[in-house]
Amino acid sequence: MSVEVDAGADDGPVIEKKVESMNVDPCTGQIGEKVSTGDDDTEEDLTNLEEVDVDPCKNRYGERYDLRGCVVEGLLSLHGDCQDHGWHKGAAPEVDEGHAHSPLEETIQPATKPFVMGNQVDLDWAMLPSACRMSPKELSNSYTALCTMLQHTGPLPLNGRGHAIEMNDGGWLRASDIRNTINICQDELVHMIRTSGGNLLQGARLVNEGNEPINDKLEWVRAVSGHSIKWIDPARLHTVLTTNSASRLSTLCHYTSGEFVQRVLRQGLCPNNAKGLSYFSRTTPPTHGGSRGNCATTLSPFTSMYLPPSRTKSAT
Repeated sequence: MSVEVDAGADDGPVIEKKVESMNVDPCTGQIGEKVSTGDDDTEEDLTNLEEVDVDPCKNRYGERYDLRGCVVEGLLSLHGDCQDHGWHKGAAPEVDEGHAHSPLEETIQPATKPFVMGNQVDLDWAMLPSACRMSPKELSNSYTALCTMLQHTGPLPLNGRGHAIEMNDGGWLRASDIRNTINICQDELVHMIRTSGGNLLQGARLVNEGNEPINDKLEWVRAVSGHSIKWIDPARLHTVLTTNSASRLSTLCHYTSGEFVQRVLRQGLCPNNAKGLSYFSRTTPPTHGGSRGNCATTLSPFTSMYLPPSRTKSAT
């Protein structure tokens, strides 16, 4: 038999791998002796692989996933109130040289507070209409520029292909700075945030102690994942995962490219993220966008879990 592996649009032609003696027992999942990629020098001995449970509804011990953990509503309750509680924390992060940083608290007055709005909650966006007067191509270009700014280039210096826009360690930028840089109106920015795929973007506004909006202004915008800016505090964007959370999860799914499956089966999952980030969602990640081999995508606000670095080793 032969298996075709699509290595992605940027990785050249499709590679055809020849598989020999690939006997998989449908009951036990026992994998056969060798895999050949067409080159005798690249044969890999897979006889030492453990049995793999081929039932997608059960774990390796035969337990059904739907009988483990808690229901979706209970799982999503792990992320709390979906608000960023990192404002007014005082201590400034260690910012890379040349990066533009600010706590962005100059507009927060007594008896007011920042409020993170749910993209699907119309009440949160009261007095903040959404409109789009751009063509599909213009919208796509503006959205790409927006995400690039929020995830990568916003606070970088101008001579480093950045925009020198002040950002805080929660990943927030002033909405006014974004509008001026991309040359869009507030209602167009609101449209891009609320229609962002998988709730990638978030907006925040000022509210009173009763969570009632005090004006019709969008104050701050951020991306919830995919940052390359190292000094962002992941605890302001993600839910901290503790050992007590384990009993509430039925399973954690790891998404990867097909070409890496054999290596994962052979070596297991190796920690590759110093920040200890892992993501979970009630739906599967989109197949478009991102780099080849991305493990997962955050699909809704505060549904990702942050494992503090000091606990990373024990959690693996």
